[in-house]
Amino acid sequence: MKRILLSLIAASSLALMAVAPAGAAAPGACGKSYAILINGALANHINQDGSSTQPGATTAAVGVGVVTFGAASGTGCSITGGELIYNAGDFQTNPAGLLFGPVSCQDDSITGVPCFDGGDHMTGTLGPSPFGATELQLDFTASYGWFNGASNPGTTEFTFTVQGTAGNNVVIGNSVKGLGAPTLSITLEKLNPASATDPLVNAPGFGAAPYLGLATLSCSGYGANGTDGFAAAIAAQTGSIEGGLGANSGIIQIFSNGQAGGSLSFSGDEISQSGFTGSSSSNNDCSVTSEPGIDYPAYNLANSVFADGTSNQVSVVTGSGNDCSFGPIGFIFPTSNVQWGSTNTNSYLILTSIAANASGGAFLTPIVMNTCTIYANGGGGKLTTSNTVATVIATTAANTPVQKVIKVVNTSPVDCVISTALTGTTTDGNCTMSLLNATTDAPGDTTLSTNVNAPTLSCNCTSGTEDDPGPASTVTVSSSNCPIAVGNLSQTFHCTN
Repeated sequence: MKRILLSLIAASSLALMAVAPAGAAAPGACGKSYAILINGALANHINQDGSSTQPGATTAAVGVGVVTFGAASGTGCSITGGELIYNAGDFQTNPAGLLFGPVSCQDDSITGVPCFDGGDHMTGTLGPSPFGATELQLDFTASYGWFNGASNPGTTEFTFTVQGTAGNNVVIGNSVKGLGAPTLSITLEKLNPASATDPLVNAPGFGAAPYLGLATLSCSGYGANGTDGFAAAIAAQTGSIEGGLGANSGIIQIFSNGQAGGSLSFSGDEISQSGFTGSSSSNNDCSVTSEPGIDYPAYNLANSVFADGTSNQVSVVTGSGNDCSFGPIGFIFPTSNVQWGSTNTNSYLILTSIAANASGGAFLTPIVMNTCTIYANGGGGKLTTSNTVATVIATTAANTPVQKVIKVVNTSPVDCVISTALTGTTTDGNCTMSLLNATTDAPGDTTLSTNVNAPTLSCNCTSGTEDDPGPASTVTVSSSNCPIAVGNLSQTFHCTN
């Protein structure tokens, strides 16, 4: 009898532990929207002993998305919307990889590209945890239309034990462990303000708030192992370790016209294979340009920026003579973002694909389970030129050219390509206007002020006879990837003796 009584008491105690305390309030996260960042690894059943054959590698798992919790109801709330891009092992066969996203941006490539579309692709609940009175449990099912390289709709379930923070601006947690389940951490950062006046609701594009301005980014990720065909091929070509760690950082600016670019630095397990005879690349300062996915010819979405805070874009490594042999130059990186923060100017980013042809060649899988955190850093710099005032360039002796340098100042981090055109009357038979450095490069945070690299007008007269006013030439300075804030108007110059 005593044994039965003790059993009943124990069972009652466990039951009480699993029930929310009387009068417990609903989670503060209810009624809010959050950016999602997931990091972790697939279950590993091999004892990694540090030997050459079992050094300790695991298969990384990452995800980026957004979730909206509905109004509080009792001690919890339901998920009313969200979407997630998730990559756990890419196209590995052992352990089997899992790569999915709401939709595909490109249906005619080898694999397609997982993308956000601003739709509702998530259901679930947030409420009391059965494991403790101070904890919460987040259960959600992410649905997708693109899975492992094809249009293949399905769902994946996730369960996390989460902890709220003061003001519920940040919610953090870890996956509930199950046999064979991945081990994951989750961070939820609030989108602000969650109201009809939210700038995200208007989906203004990359050239307007909250996207506009300067930002720094920090990224890391592990590559897929050798059972991923794409990863194995790249490792064989570069000498990198299959499943190795990579990291990169950078600075990016988005201008008011939507053009964007900056500089990235790459580091990773390169030239680590025994017996590899190739040379190591130097990737400490790689110039990059970025554009909305809607502007990329190979994409097929009607929009790239969505009201739920998600977006899709494509970045291209351009090199442009900097310390960058990342190869080859022209490599492109499709990515997807979710905004977060008090002004929605920070974001989480996930790599969704790679391709070696910037003109729109077939995309491969990401190969690397890579995510980035992007932090806003103000309004950024600008590009200006001194091509603002019409003037006369006069020589004082025959066959003694006089030059005028058009000064270019670039205070942005973007590597700006400068093009200068000379039109109108360039000669009258005596005096002739010509142009030096018609196409030049203005790296980030530099000034071009000499005839060695800046656009330069040259006036030369073959006779010492007075030639007034001389030929009038129109000079126009432009940039293909940076808007010129000052000096972009065409100006007329006279070449005279």
